[in-house]
Amino acid sequence: MDYTQLINDLLVTLITVGVPLLIGSLFKLINAKIGTENMNKIEQEINNASVLAQAAVSYIQQKYPDLLNEEKKDKAVEWLTNEVNKYGINLTEEQIEGYLESALRNMKDAFGSEWGKSTK
Repeated sequence: MDYTQLINDLLVTLITVGVPLLIGSLFKLINAKIGTENMNKIEQEINNASVLAQAAVSYIQQKYPDLLNEEKKDKAVEWLTNEVNKYGINLTEEQIEGYLESALRNMKDAFGSEWGKSTK
């Protein structure tokens, strides 16, 4: 039996099978890393938008306490739209309204009957 030929055949098989497996694993790792980074970016944008929405609701409530609710909403939408655009966060009008509604609900729940009382 020729051991040299056996070793050569084994090396050829290892290279033929091993290299594509290694390359495939490397691509899978890179895709997973990119996917994780994209998910982290999306999560950060959601958190930023939520914080900005809370700031919008609080700001508008303090600055315009005498406006009607619909007018306050319009001001908050305008303010939040400007802010998210500054930070490069792309939101639809429906998403902006959703963030604002959520922030408003959280603040009303937190402040209870004190929410909306004039601070003048």
